[in-house]
Amino acid sequence: MIDVLIGVGVVLGLLAVIVAFVRWDHRHPESRPRGGVGPMGEIFQPTNHQAQAQWEEQQRAPAPPPLPGDPPHAEDPLRDPR
Repeated sequence: MIDVLIGVGVVLGLLAVIVAFVRWDHRHPESRPRGGVGPMGEIFQPTNHQAQAQWEEQQRAPAPPPLPGDPPHAEDPLRDPR
């Protein structure tokens, strides 16, 4: 009978520790890692403004390559100075 009481006490103690941790974790979300894998977490966590600026920069297409026979660009440093 005493073994059953000890077992119930251990189970209730473990449940109390788990509930306390979960409640603490919900109260302090800044201590929780946001993404990434393992203990390193995410290295670059941009703000909304930084993420928007980075996305817009990636959406800009580069200039198309010159076609054969096109004149060289006026500011081209490799242009033949004639």
